[in-house]
Amino acid sequence: MVCCMAEEPSILTDWGRTYTDWQNTMYAIAELGNRETPTFSPQTAKETEGYAAYLKAIYLTAEATPEVVVPLLTQVIDAFPQLPQPVLALSAYRNSLNQGQELVADLAPLAERHPDSVRILQNYAAALLDEKQFEQAEPILNHLMELAPQNGLTLMMKGNSLLQQERYEELRQVIQKIDELPASEYAADHVILQLRFYTDIDDHPQAIRYAERLVELPEVYSHVRFVHLVPPLLNPLEAWELQRRFSATFWQLNAENVNATALKRLCDARLEADFQTQNYEDLAVCLEQMLKVPNLPYEVLVHFTDVLGNTPMHDSEMHLDADQILQIDARAHEARMLRRPQDPEPRRTLVLLYYLLNAPQKALTIQNTIPDLQANDQLFKARILASMKRYDEALAIFQQFENHRQARNSAYYLQYGCTAEENGETERALRILRQGVKYFPNDASLANSLGYILADHHQDMDEAKQLIKRAIQAEPDNPAYLDSLAWVHYRQGDLGLAIEYMAKCLQVMDISAHELDQEIREHLQTILQDAGYSLLAGFFDLNAETK
Repeated sequence: MVCCMAEEPSILTDWGRTYTDWQNTMYAIAELGNRETPTFSPQTAKETEGYAAYLKAIYLTAEATPEVVVPLLTQVIDAFPQLPQPVLALSAYRNSLNQGQELVADLAPLAERHPDSVRILQNYAAALLDEKQFEQAEPILNHLMELAPQNGLTLMMKGNSLLQQERYEELRQVIQKIDELPASEYAADHVILQLRFYTDIDDHPQAIRYAERLVELPEVYSHVRFVHLVPPLLNPLEAWELQRRFSATFWQLNAENVNATALKRLCDARLEADFQTQNYEDLAVCLEQMLKVPNLPYEVLVHFTDVLGNTPMHDSEMHLDADQILQIDARAHEARMLRRPQDPEPRRTLVLLYYLLNAPQKALTIQNTIPDLQANDQLFKARILASMKRYDEALAIFQQFENHRQARNSAYYLQYGCTAEENGETERALRILRQGVKYFPNDASLANSLGYILADHHQDMDEAKQLIKRAIQAEPDNPAYLDSLAWVHYRQGDLGLAIEYMAKCLQVMDISAHELDQEIREHLQTILQDAGYSLLAGFFDLNAETK
């Protein structure tokens, strides 16, 4: 053996490995299970150089370009023309590069020299099938069936070839032979082939049988590729319970170790199953599981919440706390903030999310870590302060931007005016809102807010009514605007029209009495009480259920 020659240490030392390490690597990568063939035994100078080239090629496979590796392996083939290992090593390398035609050309002469080697013929048949050369592959596969009739890989290749050609009657015989395989040869890929066959011929009861067998196999949870294979097979069968079982089990076993792309596919499968069966309680469990997974990629959480956000459903139907999706999104951006500390955007998003989650102090804390706050940041800070009833601080910020033309959009005037009103500064609120309506006459929210405040303070009732009607014309089914118009009619003493518009408000909201906004509840109670409907008014009493 060359390991005993003087040159060996210098050759191997160039790549920093011991001979034993290289020998193990060579056997693992090159022989591809073909252990009956002779091993390398360099005798001549050419063979010694070829063997050194082989070791170098194996070492460089992961880093060097094909222009470097392929000539090295070609040199090995030339040095050892009778051995299959160099050709198999080259074919494995070409396969990683998706060089199908070259792979077929490499393996054809090797298959001729070794007509009864199961491993070599399987490699050759697989290369032909990858190139859709079914006619050339068929005699090879038939010969393999004769050589090893109960070989699981051979049956798999034969079956996949027939499936792609839609030769279902012949495929049925292969499917039956797969069922007779010993346990050591039977694998998840065989079940997938059987499942595809019965799905293609529309035998759904049999397909479901194999689908159940598939999700029971431990093997499908050990490799991420099954995340890409299993859900598309279960969807056409509408096997949603199996889909849920598969995704739940895979999630629990592998969520910390699987890449983000695969996890997003898993999320899609889980969501599809839960949405199709309207199993929102199970979806809630899935959300809780996600929140508990340490180091979960934020992309997965963002993807999950994006899908939920684009799905038409009510939170009440999902039996979820309305804040759960926001909490997941916040978790995602917290992770993003930690991984990208110089990027202010995750922080800005977190400020918004904490505000929506009714955690204004956390929102302010995060915002204070953003360098060089922009105008939008400052104005949102004023909005947060107003939600905390720190009106003077909020109004001071709004006032700073009164002469800042770029910051004065419709939202600025609306939030500024409403904050002044909440602080008891009615005249200031009316001044700001009038400016907003002047600059943005088509903004329904501004018109409604100005009209409502005028009516609530018994000022310019006709103008108030016209402003609110303008808002309703823009958005006829907006319950807040209908409530405002009802309140105007109440202030004018027209209780009949007030009740009529409150009824329209309730109709468009289509929610139960206990879910009503507090202000609308109070308006209903007041209007009904003054109209003489005391019993009905009590129905909308906030404390009615405790009386």
